[in-house]
Amino acid sequence: MTYQFEAPIACTEALVTAVEERNDFGQYTLTILGIDQNGCYTNKGTVTINEEELQPLLQEKELSFPKGIIGQRVKVISHEKLRQEQAKAALFQKIAEDGEEINVEF
Repeated sequence: MTYQFEAPIACTEALVTAVEERNDFGQYTLTILGIDQNGCYTNKGTVTINEEELQPLLQEKELSFPKGIIGQRVKVISHEKLRQEQAKAALFQKIAEDGEEINVEF
């Protein structure tokens, strides 16, 4: 999955406004409106997603395709932000398993 916004942003919530099939290989372009720095959905962008990546999103909320995804809010996260979130989750999982108290600063 790749995304691009007119005003670049690392992590955002977005609304899906349109879906377009790109080719016969199960790739789609989602037109989205991301949250701008004022908290408004005005940051125009696109997400390129393939069928394999799209299915879990649809199945989670039992959405039909393509109409069911229009108007849905999606979380768009940069790879670096995703890596940081995964590292935090792994650390907290280790703490829970070990029962140790650890002070962590992020």
